[in-house]
Amino acid sequence: MPAASPSPSYWDQLLKPLTESLRDGGRPCLTGAHGATAAFGLTVLARTLPSRSWLIVAASDEEAERLY
Repeated sequence: MPAASPSPSYWDQLLKPLTESLRDGGRPCLTGAHGATAAFGLTVLARTLPSRSWLIVAASDEEAERLY
């Protein structure tokens, strides 16, 4: 049987420094994420701060498609 996934609050706590920086008007940078981790992190951040507009820059069309 596969292990249970961490709860949403786990991910909220993991990304708390980023969300706090964004709430305070900062511009944090999330780098070094591989595979679906970047898309997942962006999804959690967008869910946490739904009133914000987001501009996501990708290196290529293929990378943008993966993030989507």
